[in-house]
Amino acid sequence: MYPKIYFDYFREFDRKSEVFVAMPFTNDFNHRWTEIFIPGIKKVGLTPVRVDFSTVSDSILIDILKGIGSSKFVLVDTSCQKNEGQCLGPNPNVMFELGIAQAIRLPEEVIVIRDEQSITENPFDISHIRYNKFDSQNIKASISLLSKLIIDAQRVLDTTRDLIVERIFKTLDPDEMWFHGTIGSQNTFDLYPFDPDRKELYELGYRESSKLELRSLARGLIRLGLLEAGNPGPPKKQVYGAVPEYIVTALGKAVWERMPNWSKEKGLWLIKDEDEKGR
Repeated sequence: MYPKIYFDYFREFDRKSEVFVAMPFTNDFNHRWTEIFIPGIKKVGLTPVRVDFSTVSDSILIDILKGIGSSKFVLVDTSCQKNEGQCLGPNPNVMFELGIAQAIRLPEEVIVIRDEQSITENPFDISHIRYNKFDSQNIKASISLLSKLIIDAQRVLDTTRDLIVERIFKTLDPDEMWFHGTIGSQNTFDLYPFDPDRKELYELGYRESSKLELRSLARGLIRLGLLEAGNPGPPKKQVYGAVPEYIVTALGKAVWERMPNWSKEKGLWLIKDEDEKGR
């Protein structure tokens, strides 16, 4: 499967607490995985993940795409691979994975490292990418360096995400803000009738609002990535609370946390009839 097709249809929005490691699988690199990468990544509370190249060919690529797309960070070792003592340059598979990571992930999410023992420079095509040197023979120092790189990357990433959340927040109009303020704290929600007397009327920001208007607002939030469509099933079998129509994304939760308290003060309440409304 081509990476573009995979990420167009199966893009991951929520990051797992994992670090995907792109590295050669030759014997001379094995000690890095067991003695440096695993303990260094676990030291900061994350899980190291790499692809086992002994699996079936097509599933290898899918596993790589899943790992690069869903892990919190991608660690890439571009150290020189050797054959009979001769440096052959970075591993081709590693370069392929680096290219994918550079294309779909933020710069802060891709950590590139290189062994100090590598006698050649990185290829010209990636010479502009910042990388960090480590001494694979000094286990303790390498573990500390790797942990620090991940912590520093997380700090920068938090700042970047704050800017993204702030930018999206500033695009919301008052009605979108009221709507998201009332549903953003939930994981899922729907707009099905509670009962035949519901008449599809709600309160939004202390005023009446129809289900049609709320669906329009929901579509706008889907386009911003704050909501995802659920799986409501056939229209004639709609039952409130059975299957969610909408799912609040991780980005939606983050924007909700940024919103002012006044937008969260009142939920979407049913207005059954004018008499009940006046009570």
